[in-house]
Amino acid sequence: MMITETERLYAREYSESDLGKLTKICSDADVMRYIGHGGVLSPDQVQKMLNHYIKNYRENGYGMYAVINKTTGELTGQCGLNFIKSLNEVEIAYLFEKESWGKGHATEISKEILKFGFIRIGLTKIIALAYPENIASIKVINKIGLKFVKPIHIWERDLNYYSSETTPDQ
Repeated sequence: MMITETERLYAREYSESDLGKLTKICSDADVMRYIGHGGVLSPDQVQKMLNHYIKNYRENGYGMYAVINKTTGELTGQCGLNFIKSLNEVEIAYLFEKESWGKGHATEISKEILKFGFIRIGLTKIIALAYPENIASIKVINKIGLKFVKPIHIWERDLNYYSSETTPDQ
């Protein structure tokens, strides 16, 4: 099911057919440097992650979505909303294959995912977490309107915590 789209991209629910390309993306050390504990994922780990995403659609009504490049029709990354149980908050998160870096894809689809979260899901607050040294991600977070709140220690890491509590421009 398609969730949202932009001029160049669209976000849809993941399916089992995405496993191969997602595994390839998650096996790139540069892509995964600031994701999770900062390491590549095995095919089994990617399968478990994909199963979790699909389960979240049923249980929460939202989750992480496959981002498709309209020109190529290929999976280029992911962007979506992730419930963080330990914080009792919803974060926006994304990752893209290197071929998409520097093209504005993360900013473009993240703006639409924020609207989806606020307008269609009815969230009143969405956060983002980023490694302090992940300058590219921090630029995206700032461009989509989230504001730095504080450093936070979570998942055995020191991260920056950003927040938006107002609906973005529609």
